Amino acid sequence: MSGALSTISNSRASSKLNNIISAQWIGIHARSSGFVQRRGNLNPVKFIEAVLTAVGTPQKRDTIQAVVTEYNSHVSKGERIFYKPLHNRLRSEGCKNFLLEFVAKLQAHVVKCMHRPDFEKLLATLQKNGLPVDDFFLHDGTYWKIHEDFSEQYPATRHAKKAELVENTYEIDGTPVMNEPKFAQMGMQTTYSMRSGTIIRADITAATANETDYVPKGQGKGILHLMDAGYGDFKLLHDIDSACEFFITKLKANSAAVIESVKIDGTDFTKFFAGKKLSCKEFRTFREKEVVDATVRLSDGNCYRAIRFYSKKERQARNFITNIFSNRITAKMICAIYKIRWQIELLFKDLKSGSNLTGVNTRVENIVYVMLFASLAAHFLKQLAASAVAITSGIETSLYRLSVYSNSWLREYIHALFAKDLEHIKQIIKNLGSTKGCFERVRQSIQKHAKLKTLISVYAYLYGSLAPKAFETFLLEA
Repeated sequence: MSGALSTISNSRASSKLNNIISAQWIGIHARSSGFVQRRGNLNPVKFIEAVLTAVGTPQKRDTIQAVVTEYNSHVSKGERIFYKPLHNRLRSEGCKNFLLEFVAKLQAHVVKCMHRPDFEKLLATLQKNGLPVDDFFLHDGTYWKIHEDFSEQYPATRHAKKAELVENTYEIDGTPVMNEPKFAQMGMQTTYSMRSGTIIRADITAATANETDYVPKGQGKGILHLMDAGYGDFKLLHDIDSACEFFITKLKANSAAVIESVKIDGTDFTKFFAGKKLSCKEFRTFREKEVVDATVRLSDGNCYRAIRFYSKKERQARNFITNIFSNRITAKMICAIYKIRWQIELLFKDLKSGSNLTGVNTRVENIVYVMLFASLAAHFLKQLAASAVAITSGIETSLYRLSVYSNSWLREYIHALFAKDLEHIKQIIKNLGSTKGCFERVRQSIQKHAKLKTLISVYAYLYGSLAPKAFETFLLEA
């Protein structure tokens, strides 16, 4: 069973790819964005092909020279372009706007086409058990280094460089002058939809930006937000709760929360801990390795559910906090649901290892954005290809493997898409599906499944806990 199948039928998988973006659309938007201002001076279709191929392959080719080489390989000798003219094009506002429109078009197409039947079954099961959710939103940020000239605009959170002593130079008070190194980091605050299996929102920020400012709220009832400890801001939790949405996040160890009730496997221990702080040692160490279901009141007056669990990595008890109070959703189920948040970390792994989302060494901000948008566009195209391969071949395709080994197929695939060559697209998808050992998802060990360290094992656990009959069907399909 595939973890990210789309609703495209087998017979229409390739034709759906064929209808993503036309050469006509590219030409119109290249002119409307100001990227192409007069006829004949640059082929926008060949330019897009060159940028996506250069940035989308994982051999660290995300440089301007790589784009020049790719572009010149697609055009005749008389149409070739040199480094400096292309550099001037890349740094233009028109180029940035053009790539932004292009990636937005692709993202909308992916959201429309991609669905996960197994996840939708899980949603239906949760809804029947008192949790009215229509989607899970996973939130996190990913960061990368950029040129030090951007250190004021995009300050970094930390760096390994140490201040260097300036010889024979002293402050007024006699202390030696230290030369503080400059360091810049750009970040992408990301919201990932489990239902569509892709990015639905991305905000470009400095590494020091407050992550909680970029969580979309009020998107409609039925959203469950999964977030790490960096999102444990009380105001954010209150805003999500007020919007009639749900959340599960880790609570920081020093968070001010007072215990109101405590249960372990149905046994009430409230009388021992009521009125005490959640961070108190007595509560943290009591039956330390068991899952505890508690109700707590935060310093802002709001009452939520806290799930204490034992972290093997940190070797101590930690807490989840949630506004899910349904009795059918047990504390252990809350812990299992939170594990789904790891899918956004796998997304970042795909983006960085397979589509070069690692920044580019340039002093021009617009070029940084152009390369970033190209990385995202390449990722969306690979995602659609992975879905088509899974549908037509029936194998559980690994998007990560397709991305990492995309140098063997991405150039032909992009060219065929923009050329509207349906037969060639079908052949590429067929070839990718026939190399099962290369692009098939690696089977995980029994130990990983037992520890709920795979998505399919989390689904199986939740099905088995909430709907035993559905669980049997799920196992047969898996």
